[in-house]
Formats: sequence, structure tokens, C-alpha cells
Amino acid sequence: MPPEPTQSSDPSAPSDEELKELVDRLDAAAVGVKDTYGLVARIDLADEDRQGSMGALLMAFQYGQACDSKPGETYFTKVFGCEDGSQYPPELSAVPDEVAALWDRGSAIASAPLVKARFHDLCFEGRWGRVGDHARLAGEAYLELADELAPDQTSDQRQAVRALRQREALRRARSLARLSGQADLGQRAADATVHALRNALNAEPPDPGPAIVLVEAAIEERLDAPEIDELLTRLRGENRDIFFTERVIRFQMGRAADDQAREKLQRELVEAWMEEAERSNPVHRSWNLTTAAARARDFGVNDLLAQLTVQLQETKLEDQGLVEHKVTVPIDAIEAEAYVQVFLDQPSWREALLLLVANAPPTGRLERNRVNAEEMVRIAPFAATLPATLLGADGLPRFTAATDEDKAELHLIRCELSQLQVLGSFVTEILDRIGVKWAPIPTDDLTAFLGEAAHVAPPVAATLARAFNRYFQGDVEAAGYVAAPQIERLVRDIVLAVNEPAYRLQRGKTPGQYAGLGALLPVLQRAGGNEDWIRFLQTVFAATAGMNFRNDLLHGFVDELHAGHAALVLLAALYLTKGVSLEAVAPDDPESSEEPLP
Repeated sequence: MPPEPTQSSDPSAPSDEELKELVDRLDAAAVGVKDTYGLVARIDLADEDRQGSMGALLMAFQYGQACDSKPGETYFTKVFGCEDGSQYPPELSAVPDEVAALWDRGSAIASAPLVKARFHDLCFEGRWGRVGDHARLAGEAYLELADELAPDQTSDQRQAVRALRQREALRRARSLARLSGQADLGQRAADATVHALRNALNAEPPDPGPAIVLVEAAIEERLDAPEIDELLTRLRGENRDIFFTERVIRFQMGRAADDQAREKLQRELVEAWMEEAERSNPVHRSWNLTTAAARARDFGVNDLLAQLTVQLQETKLEDQGLVEHKVTVPIDAIEAEAYVQVFLDQPSWREALLLLVANAPPTGRLERNRVNAEEMVRIAPFAATLPATLLGADGLPRFTAATDEDKAELHLIRCELSQLQVLGSFVTEILDRIGVKWAPIPTDDLTAFLGEAAHVAPPVAATLARAFNRYFQGDVEAAGYVAAPQIERLVRDIVLAVNEPAYRLQRGKTPGQYAGLGALLPVLQRAGGNEDWIRFLQTVFAATAGMNFRNDLLHGFVDELHAGHAALVLLAALYLTKGVSLEAVAPDDPESSEEPLP
């Protein structure tokens, strides 16, 4: 029997006949809709009605639901909140007594499953009326609602929404059974979940979309029904995409009887990605092989990991099917020449070279680039949410921006590289013209100029002097290769000069060694490096998501080192020898206790 409704003493409360008319209106609006949002959309209230009984009843259907609410947390959530702390609809503890009484009375009159479920559930959560009966009747109404939401002949998109709502109804019925200690209701909800799952698979044609949603609910609820494993096996046979296949296999892994069965499924998942790679076009093939390798590594399937590594190594950049896009940026020739001429008007090559590092680097100002990166996200918000995978010079996947932090860093690097594509050409032109005007520059003079700072060792200064002269003589390849190793040497020597740690002690079987360039650059910034120039060094030479030029060059991935590359290496050397002003960190400074090396 339904719980006896609370009797209202509010003189403005509707009579039983008036309330039935209002609830009948809600029942009629619930016919054929998928959820409470659809019901609310069908009720057109005049402004005066919003303040009356119908408005109070309708408010019950304007709460959201927290599908993953934890014990002690409310199931019903607000639609929006205000800065002053108020919200709509209000917390259940703030619902006026007369409104709660109206919901309680309405629960005994309603006939539509959606309406009954909402009124009874709210009364259970709000502890109004006979709470245990409200929980049972809400659960039963949710089971009725789940039957109404079973697959029909609607469009695929609507079917997907109906399946999600059906899952929510079944899940809530189980939750109410647990919260109120009603084992019979819980078993009915479990049986209904398996029955709905079987019906979805037995439909003609079979509809695995709703089935996978219901399987997820069954597994979340830890149902022991043996039919679930059979149904998962049937789902594996559906010819869907690889993401569907992975989802099913992972469900099977969660229900595996023992480690041996789980390991077998893990291997099958890796093999599924490998098969997907063989069916894919060149671009997708590389991505799918990388995903398969990641799964093999995670699961410890080492034989398949070795096989996948070989396949990836055989991938060539030209096999990727990439399309090159070129964008022409117009530059006023007169203004460009005037800019270059500023350097050539200096008293000597010394002042000209110093001017190169006196202003912002060719990657631009960090703060401005951050603003530009944020603007990129505002212009294309959807694209900004997608994970991006960058390929290295060898054609292999190098970096995937999957986390929000990685994506933000990638957006920033893209802004910096866009600046570099334009401004980097000016660096090349200026160095070329300095060489034309002042060459030959005596190597001893260049060595003395570059070695004036205490942190620049004489051999480093001499090596860089030879690199500059090779560049001025047109041998840009030799200039780049000679100067590139000195970039990390200079950064390391600067860190050592300010008594910051740059050496990693031996840990277990890992031998002691100096930290790499990427780890040393943050320490360099603490030692007084300009943040704009540190970003230039990071993006061009060390960042995996950037050019990573030092790594590519010294590991043989750069097939042709052209003048633009060499100019950037020499510019970095010029900044590290002439542009850095060191600030030693005092031993008792809190910063000195930071761990600089990850």
C-alpha cells in the first residue's frame, strides 16, 4: 500500500481534487518523454502559476541527479548556484514544509512511473512521510520506468539516450534497495537489469549500443548472474569499432575468474589493436600500433611489445600520409630591411651580436604567448580538448598531449613556434649580414668576447668562436654541429657556478650522471635566467613537444642542417655567454632547499 500522505495545515494548499488535477497534468506530460527535462519542457506555466502549487510541484522535476553520489551525499543536485550561496532548486533541507507536504501528497496520486519515481525519491531523500515506504515505491516506479525506456523504433541517437536513462533508473532502484535494506527490491532490480540486457541483444537487428550501457550497469552493481559473461561474449562478436571492442574486453577483464584468464584477455586486447592497425590507413596505423604498444607495456605482454616496437621502427615519415600546409606571411620589405639595418649600424660586430640578445628571443615574450594560447582555445574550444600526437623526425609518435596540463603546454609551444617561423628568419639574415660586413673576425677576438663571463670556460669560448667563423664562412652545417653540444655545457656550468645541484648521485643500479638539459633549464631560471629566453631554450632545444632540436641533431635525426638551424644554435650560445646575469642563491634561502632535478 502507498504511504499515507502528510496532511497539510497550510490554508493555501490545494484540496485533494485540485491536487489530483495538477498531478494528472504531470502524468500526461510524462507520457513518451525520456527524463524529467522532457517533462518540464511540456509544462507551460504562466508567471502567477509559478508561485502557486503547480510551480511547487514542477520544482520537484528540476533537480539534477548525481549518478555517482557516495553514501551520505544527496542524490539530487542543483541546476545552478549564485555567488551569494543560494541555489535553484534549493537543497532538500531548505525546501519549505508546505512544498515537501505537497510532494508527499502528490506521490500517492501520481500514476506515471517518471512522476511517481521522482516524488517518492525526493520524499525518501528529504525524510518526509513514511521514508521506508517511499524508498520501496520509488524503486518500484524506477523499475516501471526502465520497462518504458526499453528499446523501441526511435532513431539511434534517441536509442542511446533512452539506454542511458534506463541504466540510471535500474541503478537508482538498486541503490534505493541498498539504502533502505530491501533485499527483495534489490533482487528485482538485478533481474530487471539482466533482462533488459538480454532484450537489447535479442532485438532484431541486435543493438549492442544499449547493451554495452546495461552491461556497464550490471558490472558496476557486481551482479553475479552468469548470463552476463555469456552476453559479454556475444558483444565481443559484434563488428563494431576498436573502442567498443576494448570496452567489452575490459569488462571481461573485470569479471575474470583468475589471473590466467585476465592475462589471456589482456593479450587479446593488444592483438585487437594490432589487427585494427593492419586494417587502417597509414596515419591511423601508426597511432593504433602505438596504442597497442602502450597496452602491451601496461600489461607486461613483452613478446608483443617487442614485435610492435619493430613494426613502429619500420614506419617511415613519408608513409604517414601527412599533408603539408604552407601559409605565407607578408612582411614589408622596407620595414624588414630597416630592422636589420639597426644591427648593421652598430659600431662593431661586438655591439651587433650583443643587440641580438638584448631584446626578446625569436619565440617571443612568454606572457604574450600565454595570452595568444588562451585566445586559440577560445577560438577553437572543441579542438583544444582533443588529444594531439606529435611525430618525431623519424616518423614515430613522440608526444601525446592528453592531460589538460599537456594540452596547455602544447598550445603555448605552438604559439612560440609560430613566432619563431617568422622571427627566426631575421636571426639568420642578421648573422649573415654581420658576417658579410665584418668578416673575417679574428678567432682570438671572438674567443675573448665570448669568454668574458666567469662561467664560460676557455675551451668552450674557443669552440664557439670557431663555430661563429664557420658560419660566417658559409659552412653552416659545421657551425651547428660544433656549437650544439656546448649549449648544454654552458647551462650546466652556469648551474654549477651558482652552487645549484646539477649532478644526480647513483641510485641503485642507475649510475651517477649530470642532469639533462630539460632538467637544468628550470634551475637556470632560478639562477637569474630571463624567462623569455629560458622558454626559447626549452622550446627549441629540449621540449619533447617543441623542436627538441638538440636531441634530434645529436642523435642523427636531422638529415640536413640548414642556416636557420645553425643560427638558432649560435643565438642560444650567444645568450648563454653574454646574456645571462647570474644570481647565486644564498645557502639559507628557502629556494635553495628545493629539489631542482626531477
